[in-house]
Amino acid sequence: MRKLFFGVKNIFARLKQAVGFFFWKTRRTKRKDRPVVLFDIEGLILSRRLTQVVLQFDHIGYSCLVRARNSMYLKNRGDPYEVLFWELTSRWKGESPVLVVCGKENPRYPGKKRIVFDDDIQSFPLRVEEPFYFPLHLHIKRMVERQTEWIPQMPKEMRIGAVFIGSTAPASYLPFEKYIHETFHLPTRLEVLDHIRNHFPDDIFEPERAEDLWRELNDPSLPLKNKIVLVDKIHIGGKDYLQILRNSIFHIWTCGDAFPYCHNQPEGMLCGAIPIFWEYPLYAGLENQKNCLCFRSFDELNEILAKIVSSQFPEKDLLAMSAQVEALYQKTFSDDTFQKNVQAFLESEKAEETYYVHPDVYPRNVQRRETP
Repeated sequence: MRKLFFGVKNIFARLKQAVGFFFWKTRRTKRKDRPVVLFDIEGLILSRRLTQVVLQFDHIGYSCLVRARNSMYLKNRGDPYEVLFWELTSRWKGESPVLVVCGKENPRYPGKKRIVFDDDIQSFPLRVEEPFYFPLHLHIKRMVERQTEWIPQMPKEMRIGAVFIGSTAPASYLPFEKYIHETFHLPTRLEVLDHIRNHFPDDIFEPERAEDLWRELNDPSLPLKNKIVLVDKIHIGGKDYLQILRNSIFHIWTCGDAFPYCHNQPEGMLCGAIPIFWEYPLYAGLENQKNCLCFRSFDELNEILAKIVSSQFPEKDLLAMSAQVEALYQKTFSDDTFQKNVQAFLESEKAEETYYVHPDVYPRNVQRRETP
């Protein structure tokens, strides 16, 4: 019976692979005139980012061929193009890639131009002039399916003073508290939000339901312009998420669970929300008082928030800063910029270029402590 079970299982696996090849060939036929980028993902920890990076190459005019052996990349069933791209195989035929995208410890494909993705956060150079590349974390449906084309045409309505939108689940953030402190010398997301709640209790609005947020946002008699809005108890997704950011003057950035970056950096910048964050050198292109507000202590954070809730920032200055933020997004994260960077590398004499990417899994060699 055991042999029969595994025999039937193997037959279905072969059928699944055959169906995957059919859809892949269909997709490739439509894109046969495009240059090929080969993704060799073995040993590269990208998980959900793999989808995002492949789609970005697809959108800038490349045909993407993925070589991997880990079915973890198939888990997110909601991603676009999944059937076409994600029947992952260990072989291919007749392809001559112009570029190989791989991990930093991949010895294959000598002689091919390579973009090496380095997600070992402790090896990142601490200089803002280094070429950083930040794939768009989990918000691929908002960012890649072109649901955001309306953003540049939408007027910037400054209805919310400062906003935080994100998860604060203790199970995700408490285990890495010590790691964030000792490795990056930064406060955790929970510590920043607890500080705000303790020091500005009368200036905070925390909606319990999405309806409460929209009622306050759309009712002119209930102004939020002098409020700090913390949206961590409810889920806001899709265009609603971007609309809230578009209506916010400031966007509070905090560390991810085990990373020093704000995962929502690209979306906030796309919407022109001025970032507020603990000063950190890897936020390339951001300059305090020009397109962001940095703080280096909780006392400085208090000063910034006190000015926000008392409307001490001139509106003219806020609009100018917001425009600078949007301009930096176009320079840093847009498809046009990404396409120019890739093309410049292909035309250069360099054989390899390293992109430092936000990790999407727990850091290697970090001991998780139990959540209390």
